[in-house]
Amino acid sequence: MPKILSDDDIKNALDELFGLLDDPDISEDEYEQEPDNLDTYEGMTLYDILSGANVTDSTQEKNDSNLEESFNQPSTSGLHLDSRNNESTQVKHDSDDERETSIHSSTSGLHLDRRRNRLLDSPPEPPFSQLPTAVDTISETDDSDGAEDQWKKVIWSQQPNVDDFDRVRLQGTQFLSSQTRPTTYFTRFFDDDIFTHIVTQTNLYAEQNQSRNWTPVCCDEIKAFIGIIILMGLHPLTTVDLFWASDPFFRVDEIASIMPIKRFKKILENLHLNNNEQTPQRATTNFDKLFKVRPILDLLNIACQREAKTTSSQSIDESMIRFKGRSTLKQYMSFKPIKRGYKVWVRADSKTGYVYEFSIYTGKREDQAPEVGLGVKVVKTLTQKLIDQGFRGHVAFDNFFASYELLQYLFENGIYATATVNSGRSDLPLIL
Repeated sequence: MPKILSDDDIKNALDELFGLLDDPDISEDEYEQEPDNLDTYEGMTLYDILSGANVTDSTQEKNDSNLEESFNQPSTSGLHLDSRNNESTQVKHDSDDERETSIHSSTSGLHLDRRRNRLLDSPPEPPFSQLPTAVDTISETDDSDGAEDQWKKVIWSQQPNVDDFDRVRLQGTQFLSSQTRPTTYFTRFFDDDIFTHIVTQTNLYAEQNQSRNWTPVCCDEIKAFIGIIILMGLHPLTTVDLFWASDPFFRVDEIASIMPIKRFKKILENLHLNNNEQTPQRATTNFDKLFKVRPILDLLNIACQREAKTTSSQSIDESMIRFKGRSTLKQYMSFKPIKRGYKVWVRADSKTGYVYEFSIYTGKREDQAPEVGLGVKVVKTLTQKLIDQGFRGHVAFDNFFASYELLQYLFENGIYATATVNSGRSDLPLIL
């Protein structure tokens, strides 16, 4: 059980710790000491005291003798000063109390010696009449402020040539009015080359597969087929047959009137974009998971670069196409708005987002080592066409792609680059 202290116990304990002597005959003034040399400064002005003028020789000799005694007098701390060798000084401490006393006495003597030398060696101070006044100081400050304001108002007579990253704006290669129909824009990218390629590969596959009751397709029929696919996406039903149903609640006349359901299913059965007989084996180096659609992807990239002029400011980043089905190409990115789907590397205009070139990421191959420098490889691939064209502009990307090697590579090929960077990269200059 803790002890309960009374008020007297607390008072006595505090007096023992912090209290002074209670003897009335002892005055508190006795604890104070008067300075020994107080008479020395009588009759002197403040300026004389500060400058050291009119100090009697006897006072200086007394101070010198006191300093010499403080250095020559042996101390219990064991401090030895060798006049022949001022560079080495050995200090020995016998006890904690003696060390504190020795340091105090020695340092005080050194400080007095240095102060006396400064007073004797310093040039005479000017009289108070010549010292700058407060008015002079204020005027000098006002002059400096005025000069600063005047400096800020100076305008360059000739503006330097500063590169404008956006000096080449996005502009189409052909003029299209604001009233242009969406089908016109669609056919600018899905042009006749793409439809012709689809017709050729579809008829080839039907012949290789010996499809029964097959009639070769043409470009107009393929265009109608793709139009039906787009309408089905805008008006989804549970099955394909419902679009041609006799029930008016399900039937879609815009689809049923264009093509019979049997012809639609036959084209869907034989639709192809590449020659299956040229499919590379999985174990070969030229194996491509996107082989079946690779020709269409290449033609779309060509169309994107053909339909717009190359702007001077572009960016490279990754994009996601939503997909929830089963595919070996599907990626998961937790920090993206679309977390599951196909990852696409994109080079686009930095202001409008117009896509110039894209590449679908197929993932790491099973027989390959872990991908090192993937971001560098992506940027080099997407900028190769710019280098071939002699592009002189600016490209931006994030820290996933950035490295010292990549920025140096782009600079040597005439491309300026801006990127965020991870501070932990091994090749990062120490100044950053």
